[in-house]
Amino acid sequence: MPVVPLPTASCCVPKKHWFRLIQRASQSLTRNVDVHFDLLEAYRQRGDVTRALSELRRLRYLLEPTDPRVIYQEGVLQADLGILQVALSRFRAALAADPRHASARR
Repeated sequence: MPVVPLPTASCCVPKKHWFRLIQRASQSLTRNVDVHFDLLEAYRQRGDVTRALSELRRLRYLLEPTDPRVIYQEGVLQADLGILQVALSRFRAALAADPRHASARR
């Protein structure tokens, strides 16, 4: 699965700085789930699965376990780890939780 660049404000902030900004934002705005999703994706793009999993744990804490976005990200991380059967089951679970979840349909 190809990694898609983050749609961040990289046009205004050099890439090496925006990653640190996202990290700081996640620490100060712990309830802002969008920041955690962005940081999870940034860690994935850097190949840092350990930190991506840490962000996923935070999202599980902040959101309902049945939230399709969390379930989908579980599948994405499983796919990154090469555990494709589990990844497919998580994508199917995300679709069952929200049939309109566009990313899980791909």
